Amino acid sequence: MQSLSILIQPSQSDAFQPEDAIALAKSLGRYPEVDRDKQTGEVVLNFFSENLPLLWSQLVKGMFNDEELGEWLQSVSIVVCDPVDGGRDELLLYHFDEDEELDEF
Repeated sequence: MQSLSILIQPSQSDAFQPEDAIALAKSLGRYPEVDRDKQTGEVVLNFFSENLPLLWSQLVKGMFNDEELGEWLQSVSIVVCDPVDGGRDELLLYHFDEDEELDEF
């Protein structure tokens, strides 16, 4: 089982709250493990799957492209996942800073 994590930084935009993203994930049948940093307000949604590319495509479609929350989620999120090929470094799949270089599966 591999993991994919969405780091939500609410300080980037207060249009919605992390709880809204958690509810959206649950509405898609995904129940992430949630870690909260009380000092920074950051929330990490940890998803687990045997097929990370499929999971990521489902999360993009169902969360990042959502009519209501998608734009906000794109503005506050960083997405990383375990390396699929057994490498050592995490893959950076998404970053709210468009200048960041992203990895692909």
